[in-house]
Amino acid sequence: MWLLIALGVGCIVAFALCRIISEWSDLHLPLFLVGGCFGMGLLLFLLFLPIQKYQINGEIAEFNSVQQTLECARGRGNDLENAALQQKVIESNKWLANLQYYETTIWGLWIPDKINELKPIK
Repeated sequence: MWLLIALGVGCIVAFALCRIISEWSDLHLPLFLVGGCFGMGLLLFLLFLPIQKYQINGEIAEFNSVQQTLECARGRGNDLENAALQQKVIESNKWLANLQYYETTIWGLWIPDKINELKPIK
């Protein structure tokens, strides 16, 4: 969230300074470029936010399907299948731990809050 605020404020300040200092032609172009860069960053930030959330929601559904598959396969006793499932469980738990960590950082804006409701597969 702080990144979004910083990009918005930087864009507004740069364009406001560009309007105030319009008689100084030496500073007009650099301020306009700085404002444009902040504006482009803000646009990209807002563009990729929903795309990333949709992707992570799909990965959450995949995590739930691995959990359900494991529950169904535990009673069968096939060693080869259990070894493959164990590898998938390790990958899924690693993915979950990674996202739960990043959800607490500045990048948590891109990660849905329901990631904290998930528990590692045992």
